[in-house]
Amino acid sequence: MRISKSTLFKILVCVLIIADIDFSYRQHEHKPLDGDLAAIIAPSKNYTTVLQEPFGFKAAFKQEKYSATNRFFSHAAMIFYYKNVYNIFSPLAKNKAKFIYVFTGIYQTIIQLLIVLLLSIYALRKIKWNKLSFLLMFLFLSAFMQTHGYYTSIGVIDQSISYTFFYAMPIAFLMIYFLPFLICRIENRSIFFSFVFFIVWSTFALVLSLTGPLISPIGVLISISIILSLFVKEYRIQSSSINNKNDFITRLKKLPFLTVSCLSIFILFCLYSQYVGTFNSENGEPTLLSFRYGKLIMRLKTYFTKDISFLLIVAVLAVNLFSLKNTNKQINREVKIISFLSVFYIFLLPLGGYRPYRPDIIRYDTFMPITIALLYLVGRSTFLASEIIQRKKLYYSFLTVIFAIFMYADKPQFNDNDCQYERMIELKNSKELITVFDNKCNLLTWSPLNDTAWTSQVSQMCYYWQITDKIKPFIINN
Repeated sequence: MRISKSTLFKILVCVLIIADIDFSYRQHEHKPLDGDLAAIIAPSKNYTTVLQEPFGFKAAFKQEKYSATNRFFSHAAMIFYYKNVYNIFSPLAKNKAKFIYVFTGIYQTIIQLLIVLLLSIYALRKIKWNKLSFLLMFLFLSAFMQTHGYYTSIGVIDQSISYTFFYAMPIAFLMIYFLPFLICRIENRSIFFSFVFFIVWSTFALVLSLTGPLISPIGVLISISIILSLFVKEYRIQSSSINNKNDFITRLKKLPFLTVSCLSIFILFCLYSQYVGTFNSENGEPTLLSFRYGKLIMRLKTYFTKDISFLLIVAVLAVNLFSLKNTNKQINREVKIISFLSVFYIFLLPLGGYRPYRPDIIRYDTFMPITIALLYLVGRSTFLASEIIQRKKLYYSFLTVIFAIFMYADKPQFNDNDCQYERMIELKNSKELITVFDNKCNLLTWSPLNDTAWTSQVSQMCYYWQITDKIKPFIINN
């Protein structure tokens, strides 16, 4: 029985996807654990209030300040994963110190795959797992997921697992939230369906608004944009009745009720979350707004030129949009809308406060929503261009070169956590009352700490994860 060339090619694409997943997992697995992980999971005293206040009522109604006021569900997700889920799978591992890195790498990879999967669905406007077009899109977009290489410009999955819970994970769920409004027909269904969908999606919106710091502004911007685009579309359809005094009200009534209702509720939740977030005690010391905007402007001068990632993305978009200039007006409108929203979003960034660990305001993590939007445009325009372009061999060769450059840039680093792992084993085997480490590397801390009070959560979690047989205090000398 002969296998067709198309089937063989599909198998090859699947093999490449599996190889890329394996490579990404190994990259994530070998990253050291960050300094926030143990403090959040243990948790430290700083995070006890937020775990008792999932909806931030103390902040909203009593104006109390405490850590992470509007991020309860990200904290809860971290605790659930590193305690409840960990307890299910850890008995399978003999080396618990090794397993905690494996466990972390698995989560990082799952979130990465989810984001690439969602980007592929958004780009193709359909879900057909076995179609070659879907597999090719998934493979192509996977190349833009940089663990190293162009990570500091377009990084999506953070090298620090805690940041993945607060940035990439909420962004992935935000993409899920908007998905039904794009590709599913939720209007004109039964009353029961509309009621259930509204309840479920409103609950989802509430949870989503109280996860990461980026969700509130992004959720408001996208939701308002969708409602406005629906109104403009309805306005054009009903343009013949422009002289009607009740024209505006008439058009509002003709907007898709379920969609507008869900998005309006989401906007309200996001605004509430943004207000609650102003009482976050981790917002840092107050600084002049002019100082923050000055920092942002100075960074923007070099942000897009520090590597060639944006140049390559612009090249793909330029080729695609040139190919589609006379055939698809929708993608041009999307480019304009996303460009406007991106500029507006960047303008809002200094309003979020100033943090010393992010001195230039804009960084790959705060830039992530724009990165996701750019990758959507790359995927969507590539799909549309591939449908109509005539010189297909030349076009596919161009895309292959882009793919190869991004893959080559993300070079392997499989020993980044070696020192930290050795520290864990040393702590496990230590017989000292207080184990003293030098400052060669940190053990679930951001910096050397010479007080056991500051490392107590790490000691607790090492015991909880059964890496050590008891709570073993340690310090790291500077």
